[in-house]
Amino acid sequence: MVRPRRFCDEEEVEIIRRYQAGASVEALSRALSCSATAVRGVLTRRGIPIRAAVRTSRFTAQQEEEIVRQYDAGESIYRLARCWGVAADTVRNVLRRRAVPRRPAFVCENCGSTHVQTLRPGERAETAAPHR
Repeated sequence: MVRPRRFCDEEEVEIIRRYQAGASVEALSRALSCSATAVRGVLTRRGIPIRAAVRTSRFTAQQEEEIVRQYDAGESIYRLARCWGVAADTVRNVLRRRAVPRRPAFVCENCGSTHVQTLRPGERAETAAPHR
């Protein structure tokens, strides 16, 4: 557990300088052996706007293109997630980021459950066979 930390004026000025030079709150907290909350507190008290955390994709652009290609070819989000070793939400985020329309959900006549249409290559939603 990281102990609460109070900073002297010189330390706070250094935190601000490094933050404004591009260091992240997390990097500063590691370097100073304090919590990210303590660093954010210094920045907030001194009127420095906190940058939003930058979220990077787990995939390269080529990998995202391949996920989109596989989804467009009929793979389900859950199968893609298993294949790529990620959560289904991660695949959904790739599709959302790439503005890929989701396949429609339907109520299955066989079991009464709601499913998302999984298409085989070249198959259209109107002609797809129901699941068994």
